[in-house]
Amino acid sequence: MASASARDSSGSAGGRCEFAQFDFGDKGVEWCLRLSPHYYNTEDEVDLAADAVAEILDTRR
Repeated sequence: MASASARDSSGSAGGRCEFAQFDFGDKGVEWCLRLSPHYYNTEDEVDLAADAVAEILDTRR
């Protein structure tokens, strides 16, 4: 998650996401990104996270 780190945001990413969905294999999911926004996040932080996700998706196409 280099782009998110460069933006001074945090999150977790994993290749297998062992603790996420048990049926990733059945669905053909190879990776995941977990975001956990909460009431203390600012709108700017949420926008930053949304931009980072959009960038990740753009690079995967």
